[in-house]
Amino acid sequence: MRRVRDMVVVVDKMTSLSGDGLTMTTEGQPGLMDADCYSLVVIFSFIFNIIFCPLGIVFNIINIVVFCTLGFKESTNIILVSLAVVDICILSTFVGVSLNLYVGVTSAVTLDVLDAVTLLILGWPNVVATRISGCLTTYLTFERFLCVVLPLRVKTILQKKTALTFIIAMCLFSMAYSVPMYLANSIGLRFNPMSNQTSVGLIVADNSDILEGVSISVNVIIELITFILVIIFTFGLISAYFRTTKWRQKVSAVSKNSQFSSRDQKLVKMVLLISVIFIGCTLPSVVVDVVVLVVSDYNLKGREKFLFLATTAISFNFISLNSVVNIFIYLNMSSKFRRVFWVKLYFGNVSKNNKDKQKKMEHRG
Repeated sequence: MRRVRDMVVVVDKMTSLSGDGLTMTTEGQPGLMDADCYSLVVIFSFIFNIIFCPLGIVFNIINIVVFCTLGFKESTNIILVSLAVVDICILSTFVGVSLNLYVGVTSAVTLDVLDAVTLLILGWPNVVATRISGCLTTYLTFERFLCVVLPLRVKTILQKKTALTFIIAMCLFSMAYSVPMYLANSIGLRFNPMSNQTSVGLIVADNSDILEGVSISVNVIIELITFILVIIFTFGLISAYFRTTKWRQKVSAVSKNSQFSSRDQKLVKMVLLISVIFIGCTLPSVVVDVVVLVVSDYNLKGREKFLFLATTAISFNFISLNSVVNIFIYLNMSSKFRRVFWVKLYFGNVSKNNKDKQKKMEHRG
């Protein structure tokens, strides 16, 4: 049972990032979920992360290598590489939280240190990286939407420098709204009256509730906005795609246009699948945030504390899954990606004699 209690402490700090920033209390009436059921959910959640997150990190490193080999002539590749980098950050922090759990279970360090590390070094960066991932997916979906609706003007509207500017601006904004969180919490020496000892742990500022509220509120707003925008652009892309396809089938008899349409269709389908998976994997997290706002007892201090923690842990698993599966989408729907992937896998690097052939094949594909 001590292992379960240690696990609860660590997860409480992690999941508080998605809630109202309040500390957990053990008093109150029992809710819909008891501690034993919650413990089983948490154990499953961490086992899931330990197994799948390392695999996802490897998969996303492969994505980066392949897209860098393909080059950055198209702004889409820039976004996809950035998405892979962010996914590595998301999965790495989840692995870190899992490792922290095992360190806490073996009592190698005090739980005060683990709480501080989980919140400031792993937890909040994970939340920020997840929001950046949502923004990149929104940009990617919007870009494909414009490619279908305004095919002749999209290259003048969204250029490579536009994508780079968006990425840099998003990172700077994420750093800016994270400042209050780190002003509210820091790592340092503190006195623990329970053990009558001074140890390294989480130091909370006097006005931490206000400061944390700023960062958490901005984070939730970004999550809801990106989620809604991805849904809007995805449905708009589906509608525009079918409308444009029917029009091209009627009026286009030139083979060159047909080839362009085929390449465009593959990319649109790939982006649609990425967007749909993003929507499905983000939905649990969005539902948790909405219920927190609607149900007063559904938080770390309320009667449904264990239900809140369990559903939040499950939503983390869906976020991890979203960061893992992209490589399978690319392999299934992108002939360029698939070709370079197998060449890298079997031969390491493309020989000089085959580079010209590969470039010609990529232009044809």
